[in-house]
Amino acid sequence: MNNLRIDSLFLNLCLFSFGSLIFVLSGGYSLAPVLIALFLLGTVFFGGRVSRNPQDLIFASVLGLFFLVGLLDTVLRDQPLSNLDLFVRYLIAAFLILYLSGRKINASFLWLGYAVGVLLAGCWAIYAKFFLGMVRIGTEELHTIHFGNLSLLIGFISLSGVFWALSQENKKLVVLLSIAFFFGVMASLLSGTRSGWVALPLALFAVYKFYKDLLPKKYTQYILATVIILLSLLILVPQTGVQKRVNSAVSNIEHYLEGKSSTSVGLRFEMWRSAYEGFIQKPVFGWGEQAFYTFQ
Repeated sequence: MNNLRIDSLFLNLCLFSFGSLIFVLSGGYSLAPVLIALFLLGTVFFGGRVSRNPQDLIFASVLGLFFLVGLLDTVLRDQPLSNLDLFVRYLIAAFLILYLSGRKINASFLWLGYAVGVLLAGCWAIYAKFFLGMVRIGTEELHTIHFGNLSLLIGFISLSGVFWALSQENKKLVVLLSIAFFFGVMASLLSGTRSGWVALPLALFAVYKFYKDLLPKKYTQYILATVIILLSLLILVPQTGVQKRVNSAVSNIEHYLEGKSSTSVGLRFEMWRSAYEGFIQKPVFGWGEQAFYTFQ
């Protein structure tokens, strides 16, 4: 019994560290999966049970297929073996799904970890912008672009956690994750990283479509109004620097329409255009990394 409690405590702490260390340590997001994988790998030799849940099996199979496609693509196209580093992660994820689902874990630890991580990111963004006077915000571990986009991602993961907490009737976690969502969006906007901002309206719409049945209808308008007001304040207040970045993006788009693609936004549009054309020409088997460089 004591061993089971120690196992559960270890796994739950790993789940908590997954989100809480993302902005603190270089590669902090990979520490928890590696520790859990090593732990579960050890239990395999002592009769660890594989999940028989159909959904788990389907999910793990899809991830395994991703790894297989990546392996074949690397071998058949004679690409560097270092490419497999990306695809091995899908295999590890499949393994975790099959062996972790039978363990006693508390999902609250995972959501708390995300909340703590993005709250730290938001606090750092405020301090760096208004006290240190940094124009573009990142950390020693994360480039500005990665910091901004990761903050936005974890913020929306926290928003998904709000609806999980609602289903569990955990009001304290609802409040904490709601604040975490705002801090994630705020950190992204203050960072000045524009690439993720395009996803904001699409992500909000997707969250609404997925979770609208869990959200009391009488609160929907109030929540939407609050989000719009907070985002408007972040954009309109000059000290945040968001308005300047938005104006710069609009200017870049105007230059691109005039045929000048050497701007920050223009270069991204060119990347999207070449990716689209590459897909149209080889929609099934693709180009492969090396051949795509030649195609571009």
